[in-house]
Amino acid sequence: MRNAVILAGVFAFLISVQVKADDPPSTAPTSQPSLIIAGDKQALDAAIGNDVIVEGTISEAKWSPSGRVFLIKFQEGDSSGFQGAIFSKYKDVMEKAFNGDLSTALEGAKVQVHGKLQTYRDHPEILIDKPEQIVILMKAPGQTQNATISPSTQP
Repeated sequence: MRNAVILAGVFAFLISVQVKADDPPSTAPTSQPSLIIAGDKQALDAAIGNDVIVEGTISEAKWSPSGRVFLIKFQEGDSSGFQGAIFSKYKDVMEKAFNGDLSTALEGAKVQVHGKLQTYRDHPEILIDKPEQIVILMKAPGQTQNATISPSTQP
């Protein structure tokens, strides 16, 4: 009888171990970056160093007078100081991806900018080096119907 109780206990243990091994993890890993509104200073500050998606309407998009940096400023970014930046070494690929005129394609458009959030001169910023990091959600008022919604990387 004693052997039967021990055998039943071992059998029950083995079944519970098998069930536990087949169970999915209780918390699924998240790989999707956080979505933050460009004017949410608190959320931006908390996300420094992380991959994020920042959404907002672009108020100004132009190359600096030196031509070394393209700055993207947001209407909502007045309170947070958030901006996007593109270095001149990516100028050709970025301009081509947005029909040859990055400023016209972006100014006034509602966009999402994807990338690692960092601090530059005390304000949050995403460095953009690929056209895929900018997704146009809504074209700027006055843009023609032929304007692209997302960048074209085709030759």
